[in-house]
Amino acid sequence: MDLRAAPTIALGGMAGAAARWWLHDVWSGDSVSWATLIVNAAGSALLGWLLAEGAGSSAFARVVGVGFCGSFTTFSAFGLIVAEHVQAGRVGAGLLYAAASLAAALAAALAAGWLRRRLRRSIHQAAT
Repeated sequence: MDLRAAPTIALGGMAGAAARWWLHDVWSGDSVSWATLIVNAAGSALLGWLLAEGAGSSAFARVVGVGFCGSFTTFSAFGLIVAEHVQAGRVGAGLLYAAASLAAALAAALAAGWLRRRLRRSIHQAAT
């Protein structure tokens, strides 16, 4: 592990946490559950894009993937929301939320990766 990367990863984390806080604030009148689902899907899409980009362990991937996405997405809030539904006797709602969150995150990551690969192909074809 290269500790010299820590400050830039921390800056990415600060930006991701601020973005998540802002989005939760914007959607707080609606439902925290929806905001959490949306940020987790958006973060998954960004990670899918980075993976398709082939960024791997580059400095950019560390700042955006580990820093920004690591603090922007929130597995702990996802778990809390599911647990709150279950504890309130809404087991079906908890299971539905869990399934919807996982499906949205997976679909977003796959779609962003597909889009990035397709865009790369189009750019390459246009250049030749």
